[in-house]
Amino acid sequence: MITLTRKAFTVTATAVTLVAGLAGTASATDGMTFFNRGTQSCMRVTANSTVGSPVLVGTCGVTESLWQPVGIDGALRNAANGLCLEVPSGGGYAFLQTCGGRMQAMDIDTPGNVFVTNDPDSRLLEADTATGRVRSAEITGEQNQSWAFH
Repeated sequence: MITLTRKAFTVTATAVTLVAGLAGTASATDGMTFFNRGTQSCMRVTANSTVGSPVLVGTCGVTESLWQPVGIDGALRNAANGLCLEVPSGGGYAFLQTCGGRMQAMDIDTPGNVFVTNDPDSRLLEADTATGRVRSAEITGEQNQSWAFH
């Protein structure tokens, strides 16, 4: 006999959410996960992130790893805090900013790549394995520049 308690149900529901998020079956209103093939982790932020906080690679299946495309320029808004991913022109580390800035334009139409369209040098988002942060970098074709998004 199995007895379900409220605590057990909560744990089970969390596990189901994790699997659904990775499988791409979560509701589109929740957001998409960006899974980095090189690091085997997701683009995310820490809980309670604010403007200026870094964008990281880490645990998948949590609200902090869900992103929502917004606007015609393809900005990516984090589902946990409502802030958008921004990268400096010419390369550099991604951070969170109030949505609506020019440096937030992303192109996710090419499967496997996240192009930084605000940059005339045609850069891609990549996972920096040394720091655990997401950055804009020149195209190298390395696995840490390859993203699966659902």
